[in-house]
Amino acid sequence: MVRVPERFALHKLMVSQLGTNRGGKSGKDLFQAAVLLAVLGEKHPGAIEEAWRRVPVSILGRLRSAVGQIRHLLEPDHARAWDELNPE
Repeated sequence: MVRVPERFALHKLMVSQLGTNRGGKSGKDLFQAAVLLAVLGEKHPGAIEEAWRRVPVSILGRLRSAVGQIRHLLEPDHARAWDELNPE
């Protein structure tokens, strides 16, 4: 059981950005994060945005890079999750 799934999803995004010799692991981490975020957007509105607000400023750049890499998975069919990852 994942106690705070929205934080785990952001963790998967962050981990996807670490290192360069991870084979297909980075892609797998990105995909898993996207699936979890899509479900959270539908089942727990606001949870992603709340977790995003708690992210330390020092890692926001890497997370934004990862979010850009999963845009094609979220934006068209999972707009709520996408909107929460990009609060205005």
